[in-house]
Parts: sequence; C-alpha cells; structure tokens
Amino acid sequence: LLVSFKHPGALGTCHTLTAAELAARPAQMRRAVECERGRSPVRLRVRVDGVDVHEGVYPPGGLWGDGNSIALLSIGLPPGSHRVDIALGETPERTEWTYTATGDVTSTPGERRVVTFDRGTGFRWH
Repeated sequence: LLVSFKHPGALGTCHTLTAAELAARPAQMRRAVECERGRSPVRLRVRVDGVDVHEGVYPPGGLWGDGNSIALLSIGLPPGSHRVDIALGETPERTEWTYTATGDVTSTPGERRVVTFDRGTGFRWH
C-alpha cells in the first residue's frame, strides 16, 4: 500500500494588533492582524485492520518552514482483504485529525494499491 500527500499545515498563530501597536508601525506595515511565519507539521496515521501501522510527523518545506509537507509511505500488506483507516492532521493538536478516510483494500502479491490525498478532492483510492 502506497500512501502519498502534499499538503500545507495550519498557519502559525495570529493576533489582532492594538491601536497603539498599529500607531507605532510605519504606514506600509499597518495590518490589523499579524501572523507568525511558518506552518505546522502535518501528521499522518494509518491503521490496517484496527492496528496502527504508521504514525508520522512531516515538517513543512521551504526556507522559512512555510511550504507543503510531503510524504510517500510504503506499507507492506499480506495478501487478502484489509480495512484501512487513514487520518491526516494539519494542526499541532495531536488528537485532532482534519481529514479521515476508510477503505477496503484487497492485496495481491506483486500489485500495489495507492491512496493519494489532495485538499481539493480529499483521499482517493487507486
């Protein structure tokens, strides 16, 4: 089973500037809300037949840590039918899973099953 994603984690924390903070800044830097640069790592959990087989954290790419997290994971499955649960978390909260999917996969020797994730379409089983 191959599991793949390219996904940005949540943006850094933001706060609303006070009137005093705004007044202390040059005119071109006066934004009502200021956010930290960077993104949260993306977390991936894969369960096969109710057993956790992978739980990983994928850091954001880019010089400032503000790019996508990328994963390509290969999981060996014994031949037969399996129930696969996949969860993807884009926030630092370890118990929060933003996207989840469940699928039935039949594994045969010499063949690969692929699951991809895209923010627009969600998980796709191939």
